[in-house]
Amino acid sequence: MQSVSDGMADIDLSSFWNQVQCPCLVLRGEESETLSRTNAKAMFESNPQAGLLEWAGIGHAPSLLEPQQIDLIADWLKQTANGLG
Repeated sequence: MQSVSDGMADIDLSSFWNQVQCPCLVLRGEESETLSRTNAKAMFESNPQAGLLEWAGIGHAPSLLEPQQIDLIADWLKQTANGLG
């Protein structure tokens, strides 16, 4: 996983990410300048319990106020809860 781009190029948080041992969902706006698609994909691929959602036309942080966004997250939570049982 590469370092965060631009002004924080020297910050590599992958060692923290690699310690995550629970289901987690990586959320990314397609136009994010903070979390690149490459890094989001690397996060997803490095953690077998991770999910990945990306929204088109949105910057770094999706608002999570749109019903479609909420539904996708709710579906992931249900699937994850079923897998834990």
